[in-house]
Amino acid sequence: MAEIASQVDNKSVSGNTGETPRTLKLLHPASDTPTVLEETNFEYIQAYPIVAIHGLDGDSTKTWTNPGGEYMWIRDALKEEYPRARIFAFEYDVGCVFFKDDFGRVGEVASAFLNLLRGELEKNSNMTINTKRPIVFICHCLGGIILKAALIKASDRRGDFGEILELPKGAVFMGTPYTDRVGLGELLKYPVPETVVRSKDHGLLMSHSQNLLELCKRFVQHAAEFKQIVTIYEELPHPSTGSVIVDDRSATMQLTNENAFSLKADHSSICKFESAENPNFKQVTTELRRMIRKTLGVKADRVDSSTTGGNHAALVDKDAL
Repeated sequence: MAEIASQVDNKSVSGNTGETPRTLKLLHPASDTPTVLEETNFEYIQAYPIVAIHGLDGDSTKTWTNPGGEYMWIRDALKEEYPRARIFAFEYDVGCVFFKDDFGRVGEVASAFLNLLRGELEKNSNMTINTKRPIVFICHCLGGIILKAALIKASDRRGDFGEILELPKGAVFMGTPYTDRVGLGELLKYPVPETVVRSKDHGLLMSHSQNLLELCKRFVQHAAEFKQIVTIYEELPHPSTGSVIVDDRSATMQLTNENAFSLKADHSSICKFESAENPNFKQVTTELRRMIRKTLGVKADRVDSSTTGGNHAALVDKDAL
């Protein structure tokens, strides 16, 4: 376990020459100008970040966009539901993280993610991270591994990232493997494009399987840092493999703060929706709404989403401020 911690935590953020630049892409609002608000103002609390982290078969845009379309739900739907939220998508080079000999690249990217996130939080909090403003993560596939590695690193380096740990947090894991090698083995069959990883390097993912599993187990020790975790796994086989990539055995963590459920989707379509009328989309956003309310500290019996009209000032529990 100590060896895993060393590999995850002790890499520098440098050395990504030739890789896709690691960035937090702002999807909403259109302007990156920070809004200065009083910390007691409901609007201040509402301006929380929602951060999406992509997995194997896409990038910060394609992962969340319906095939052949332009509907990117983490941008187009969530900005309507949470108009004051700041919505980001983390961009990184997945092929240079999970398909290299050095497993420490996971920690390297986790470091970059934490530094970018801290910078955004400080920029929009008058250089002081407000501990009442929550943060929400949405992860697909191995993007969830990046988040788990980031939380472990933040916990081990509280002097640098302790303020992030103090924020109320919620996370959605969509098709992220956790408990066994079955999910990782199925991921090896997954048709990762040559633009992401060369076919000869594909087997390197399984060579990291023990490291990945140990990382996930260590994450469980820190899972109580989250107000709520939503775990979503697929029911349908992927057409290219004929099998389910991440099922309930591979996905669920059996946590007291975890809500796990399945979608009638395969590993790719689990995070893509053609419109807000899609039944899977409705199920995901219903659970996301519940998670965000809990993260905000809102009592369920005080919330009626049909009357808020997308204005979530009504959702903030004054006693939580």
